Order: sequence, then structure tokens, then C-alpha cells
Amino acid sequence: MRQLNIPFADQHYLDLNPLFCGYHDCESGHAFGPFVRDYYLIHYVRAGCGIFRRGGITYPVHAGQIFIILPKEETFYQADQRNPWHYCWIGFGGRLGARFGELESPVLDVDGTPFEEMMQLMNDRGNVAYVAAILHRLYAEVFSPREREPDHARRAASFLRSLYMNPITVEQTAAAVGLDRRYLSRLFRARYGVSMQQYLLHIRLEKSKELLQSGYPVALAAAMVGYDDYTGYSKLFRKHVGISPKQYAKQTSTEM
Repeated sequence: MRQLNIPFADQHYLDLNPLFCGYHDCESGHAFGPFVRDYYLIHYVRAGCGIFRRGGITYPVHAGQIFIILPKEETFYQADQRNPWHYCWIGFGGRLGARFGELESPVLDVDGTPFEEMMQLMNDRGNVAYVAAILHRLYAEVFSPREREPDHARRAASFLRSLYMNPITVEQTAAAVGLDRRYLSRLFRARYGVSMQQYLLHIRLEKSKELLQSGYPVALAAAMVGYDDYTGYSKLFRKHVGISPKQYAKQTSTEM
């Protein structure tokens, strides 16, 4: 497992001020958090995938994407069990950082070239000015005023995250987005690496795990995330988590 974190001498740049950078080739299931920071932090996923959670919402994240952490917010992230992510990061301050909090989603597709350049500079700690330039390039890409094609896949993901507790179908999701079901399915898989059904299943299981950890009965936790069939929910849970909901509730309550 490779890991490195490099602090910079504070240059007191007003707009975007690099504080440190680093990378981590994570092991399966490696998690960090819940944690709260006093600075901005952006991770770029170079390979693999995982999840990022903030504000009660869990976002799947894959290679080629960033996830953005804001000051004073509680976050949690975890590498996938089968395809754990390798990521690099940059922590910073500065008055332009506040604009990252205005984004609709903390997870974005970006050009990874600046981050790969940053990786090559990590043994040269005197290059803080160049890292600041990388930050400005990222800022320019994220907030570019150029017209973009509508992100139908992201709209579909937002629809699923908002209504996961209801009996949603792919057809309903496609209708909400305004696209043909098959076409949207192709866009969604290309964007997130999984089908809409798998994405919805992941959200429901993560939400039900949170409810079980909070002490909700298994049947109620299942119903609150959209499963009226308790038996079916239990089978799905065991298949994807490895233990039954009851065992998970007992295990997590013991750990707490």
C-alpha cells in the first residue's frame, strides 16, 4: 500500500492557497471518516472506485472523477471491496474555494492531466507555485462558462437518490429525464460504471445500513428504503453485504 502526504510552507496566496498534497493506493474497503476539516480538500480518483458520503447522501465515485470536501462538513469515504481506488489529493484555502460549495454535486468528471503532473512533482516540495497553478487550472475547468451538453446521466442519478424510497423503475427514470430507456441506460452505465438498477440497489442498501446502525428494526429499515418484501430485502442484503440485516444490526450496535 503506497501512501504519501506532503505539506507546503504557507504562501498566503489569496485566491487558491495550496496547503498539502498526497496520494494513497488504498486496500479493499479502506475507509476514512466520519471527519470534519478546516480546509478544502479535493481527491482525484486515478483508478478503481469507491463511495463518498456527505449530508446523508452517498455518491459512487470512479476513476476520472473528483470528490470535493468543504470546510466544516462531515464526510466519509470508502474504497470498493473488489476494485479499491487509488487517488491523489490536494488541500487548500483561499477565497475562491467557497465557490466549490455552490456546485450541484460534489462529484465531477474532470481532465486528470493536472493531477498526474502533480503526482510527478511530489518529491519536489519547492514547487508550491506550480501546484497553485494546477489548482487554478482545475478551477477554470470546473467553472468554465462554456456551454455543456445536458448531463442526462447525472439527472437520472439525482432522481434515483431523491426517490430511492419509492418503487422506482427504469422507465419512470427515463420519463423523468426525457430520454428513451435504452439510450439513458447506455449513458448511465458509461457515466457511472453500473446500471441504474445497481446504482439504486447500492443507495438503498447504504441507507438501510445507516438505519440499522441507528437502531431501527429490520422490517422498518427495509420499508423505509423501498422494500415491502422483507424476505427479498434480507436475501439482497446478505448477498451484497455478506451477513443478514439482523447480524449487521447486532454487529454494528456492539461496535458502537
